[in-house]
Amino acid sequence: MSAPRKYIWTTALEADLRRIYAEHSISRVNLTEALRAFGLRLGWPVSALTTRARYLGITRFNKRIWTREEDLLLRELAGSMSAASIGRRLGRGWSSVTNRLNRLRMSAKITEGYSRVELCELFGNREHTVQRWIQSGWLRPHSETNRVSESQLRKFLEKHPEEYDLKRVDQAWFKGMIFPSFGSNAITMRGSDPHSPIEEVA
Repeated sequence: MSAPRKYIWTTALEADLRRIYAEHSISRVNLTEALRAFGLRLGWPVSALTTRARYLGITRFNKRIWTREEDLLLRELAGSMSAASIGRRLGRGWSSVTNRLNRLRMSAKITEGYSRVELCELFGNREHTVQRWIQSGWLRPHSETNRVSESQLRKFLEKHPEEYDLKRVDQAWFKGMIFPSFGSNAITMRGSDPHSPIEEVA
């Protein structure tokens, strides 16, 4: 067996890694994409980067309390945009948006179904993978909206677990799809006051 590969870290590379975590740590999706791009540039796996980040003590996510302005925009967009799209608009993650909607006693079910871009973000995959699922007939976007319904997606999750990596999917979204009571139970346990100072990870 060959010896494990060693990754040589310089002061400049560590500075780049610190900058990536500082700029993208409010969103796991954005951070993952930034780390993948950095890894591709170096020819290193993401695991080498996250291991170094833990060594440097920079892996802790920043936590943001929802502001009045964000709540107002959330109320305005709810019903016309999906949670993933709203999250991109606010610089927050899917779980942060859906949790906040529940806290405000608003429907967490936004626009019916999911676009290809949203599926890529939630599964942590590239667009060609989602396109292959569609071409295989496992997912069938609506002819008018070009969105995949939630019921179809739930069946896909149950019938084709070999097609996705649990380490890459959005964990809160996945649990909510497989265990519908997950989201509401989590909110009940944390309290129902929409102005509670409890911090939420974006």
